[in-house]
Amino acid sequence: MKWPACSIVLMAHVVGGCASRGAPPPARPDPPGQATNQAVAPSAPEVQASPEEIAESEAVARHFLGDRRGAAQKAGAYGWLTVGRLYWVTGPVEPTRLVAVPGEGRTPVLLTGDIAALKSFLALQFDGRLPGVDALNGIAQLVKDAIVGKGGSIATPEFFRSQHDALGEWLKGRARDPAELERLCSGIRSSLGKNEWTLEFNVINGAGGVDVVRASGTASPLALRNVSVGLVKARGEFRYPIEG
Repeated sequence: MKWPACSIVLMAHVVGGCASRGAPPPARPDPPGQATNQAVAPSAPEVQASPEEIAESEAVARHFLGDRRGAAQKAGAYGWLTVGRLYWVTGPVEPTRLVAVPGEGRTPVLLTGDIAALKSFLALQFDGRLPGVDALNGIAQLVKDAIVGKGGSIATPEFFRSQHDALGEWLKGRARDPAELERLCSGIRSSLGKNEWTLEFNVINGAGGVDVVRASGTASPLALRNVSVGLVKARGEFRYPIEG
C-alpha cells in the first residue's frame, strides 16, 4: 500500500504623550507596515482545577500506582475528545504512561503500548464517525503519545520553525546540516477517501532519532485498523534539546 504524502501575536503599539498641561493627545496609529513590539499581551489567567478534576486525577494515580509515590496529570492537546479524558501517569520507577478515563463509571485503561485499548478508546470518539480529514491531526497526536510515548515531537514544518533559535543545539549529534532536519519535518500526511483514512508522520524522539508512524482505519464506524512504527534515523542523529 502506498502512503500519500507561530501563531503571530499582534501586539498593540500605543503611542501616547502627556502634555505639560491639559488632556493627553489621542493615540496615533502606527504607519502602515511598521513593526510593533512595545506592548505586551496580557497573559492568560491560570485555569484552576475543580475539586472533581483533582479527585479524578488522584483516583487515576491510585489505580495505576497503588501506594507508591507518583501522580496523574491531565494530558494537554486533547480538547477535541468527545468522550473521556487522558492522563499522563508517572511513578517512582515506571516511565510516564498515557491512560484513558472513558467516563460513565468505567475503569481507567492503560493506552501506552496497548494497541487494542487504543483502538477501543478511539472508537468512542465523534459518535463513532470521523467528522472529516482535519480530525486526523488530533488522532495522529493520540497515536504518537500512545505508541511512541510522551517524549519526542511530531516533525512538522511549524515545529521546525519554532526551533529556529535552537538549531545549534539540535545539530550537536551526527547531523550538522539544518536542511536535513527541515527535510524530516515534513508534517502530518493524511488522507480520507471513500471510507478509509490514512496517516503518516515523522517523530523526532527523545534520543535524537527519527521514527515514522503509519496508521490507517475506517471513517464509519470510526476505527483504527493498523499502526506501525519504522526507523528513519537512528538515535543520536540529532540532539533533542527539549526538556519534559
